[in-house]
Amino acid sequence: MVEAGNPRKIYLTSINEEMIAISLLFMFPFVTWTTVESTQRLNEYIQYYEPLNYNTKKVHDNHLRAKRSTESTPYVHLSFRAQRRHFNIRLKRDTSIFAKNFVVETPDGEHPDFDMSHVYEGHMPDEHGSVVYGSIRNGIFEGKIHTKNQTYYVERTHKYGLNDQPYHSVIYSENDVHDPYAAKREDHIGGCAGTGKILQWMQDISTSAAPEEKIERKADKEDQSKMHENLLRKKRSTAFTRNFHNIYTRDAQQYTPYSMKETNSEKRACSLYIQTDTFLWDHIRNYELSDTNIREEITSLVSQHIKAVNHIYENTDFDGFRGIKFVVQRIKINDTRVCEHRVKRANPFCSPNIDVSNFLNLNSQFNHDDFCLAYIFTYRDFSGGTLGLAWVASASGASGGICEKYKSYTENIAGRQVQTKRSLNTGVITFVNYNSRVPPKVSELTLAHEIGHNFGSPHDYPKECRPGGAKGNYIMYASATSGDRPHNNKFSECSIHNISAVLRAVFSNEGKENCFE
Repeated sequence: MVEAGNPRKIYLTSINEEMIAISLLFMFPFVTWTTVESTQRLNEYIQYYEPLNYNTKKVHDNHLRAKRSTESTPYVHLSFRAQRRHFNIRLKRDTSIFAKNFVVETPDGEHPDFDMSHVYEGHMPDEHGSVVYGSIRNGIFEGKIHTKNQTYYVERTHKYGLNDQPYHSVIYSENDVHDPYAAKREDHIGGCAGTGKILQWMQDISTSAAPEEKIERKADKEDQSKMHENLLRKKRSTAFTRNFHNIYTRDAQQYTPYSMKETNSEKRACSLYIQTDTFLWDHIRNYELSDTNIREEITSLVSQHIKAVNHIYENTDFDGFRGIKFVVQRIKINDTRVCEHRVKRANPFCSPNIDVSNFLNLNSQFNHDDFCLAYIFTYRDFSGGTLGLAWVASASGASGGICEKYKSYTENIAGRQVQTKRSLNTGVITFVNYNSRVPPKVSELTLAHEIGHNFGSPHDYPKECRPGGAKGNYIMYASATSGDRPHNNKFSECSIHNISAVLRAVFSNEGKENCFE
């Protein structure tokens, strides 16, 4: 990290015809360099970055050539120098995170043939074990680069208000991402809202499922309408309790190692339904010029986050369960039209004053039986530093989490016991915190954290699973992490044992339905 006033020399590529090698062949033209001084922070989170520039027309032309190619794996090659090293990247179209029946839904209807050719994955041929993924739009690559010793992010300058700069991108190391609001979240036990009164409310709901055959009556339309009004009128919650101790004890973390012989199931893909609300649409509209560009940006955002989560889950051994991954089955993009007067009543996500628990509750009121998990991505600044919320799975007993089905639950609303159907295989994350856009590293870990709840992990407990110190805390720590320490990208042993218990119940059909594909 470079502190303000302590300049570091960085090396920028000269802006000329030969500064980048991007083609369908292995070509490495001559590249020239100039030296400049930089002491700039990118924003509150990113302490050091380097500008990045290259010939975007060449990139765009080769992207189009790859898109039209009849080859099974047409590659695009990208070469540049930054962060005191050379990046030689080989990319191909990424279809691995999309289900075969993948569809994008907009207010205009369903689009099963939505163009996703801008989504790429690849590696650096001269660096074993490297992984690269992201998107190429209008000739600009944006994404994530995993090398042997470091991880880098590449983003467009206009996301940071750098519209008048002579470069179109910035590149920074994940080690230079630091969370300026960590202390505030610690005070509120923020980041994830699954604590205190909200946690109690969620537990009350998840343990109130009514057996379908015993249900005498469902909530009538009047009850449903009143509940909907109460949810929308409820004030933003500040229901966070200090020094709240996780109810999950050491005894609850006892487990039996899973034997791969216990099930023949090799299906390891959890299908996802991702909705984005109008708040995220309006935010992206600030820097994208057309509706088409906004949709491409949203699908790129979803793709990169699912790819990042897969990188964590696929490389984790959950006591014998390996290769857990996520595939996007449906993306629903809500634009400003869904909140216009005539259709606003049909969309519950238009209200500006919805706290995080009610936002999750609104998502849960829809039938999501066709999916393993259903998430909403938003740009709402929830109170207490909250970045996300999700239902926690249980190996037995309580409902919630992966593969949970739409069924009736009982809740006390305005002094009345009302029975309402919900899908508890849901979660929400936001991309803004304390009026600042959070960097991708933080939002990726937030999504991994909330999905960890869906897979059965509470917040890390006891102390040995939240050690802190130089290596940091793990993914399921109660407060969000910036991802700059070794433990931040990993699950603790406590989380692994909790998740493996749920996976065992799912794959063995022991009280949990198996919806993996």
